[in-house]
Amino acid sequence: MKMELDAVKEEVTQLKFSNDKLEQYTRKDNAVISGLNDPHERDEDTTEKVIELANEIGVTVTRADISTSHRLGSVSATYNRPIIVRFARRDVKRALLRQRKQLKNNATHPNTFINDDLTKTRYKISKQLRVEKCRVWSHEGKILYKEDGSDDINMIDTYADFCKLQWSEHKLSELGILQ
Repeated sequence: MKMELDAVKEEVTQLKFSNDKLEQYTRKDNAVISGLNDPHERDEDTTEKVIELANEIGVTVTRADISTSHRLGSVSATYNRPIIVRFARRDVKRALLRQRKQLKNNATHPNTFINDDLTKTRYKISKQLRVEKCRVWSHEGKILYKEDGSDDINMIDTYADFCKLQWSEHKLSELGILQ
């Protein structure tokens, strides 16, 4: 009976990862920009803010390159809500992500970051890896990381990749990956 239950848990986790991979694919044209000043106005032109930021870091972006953009979450006086951007062309998103390192020492936009739009599961995994590993980043929805003291780059995109982490059931439950 225990083996049967374990097999069902394993299958459910595999299905969750298959579903997660599909959800990540739907986010392939998206980027999330955090740290930009939030005026807390309903009629804010987030597309214009994205274009201005892109131009500052050397990427030419036009309104035609952006499908849609808006702030995430409810209005808060205590923090700047991130902006999610859906690009009409993936090459524009890639160019923006390649140039994001220009924000590192940018006096105009301190603490501004541009990242892939990750699913909740991938976000939780990358956050946990940051706790355990030295360097974590993402590329087109795939989580990449280097362990402390290693030059090897590891990737997590599939259930098989995830299994290589060998995390305990307790940790998986904490992350909401196992029920």
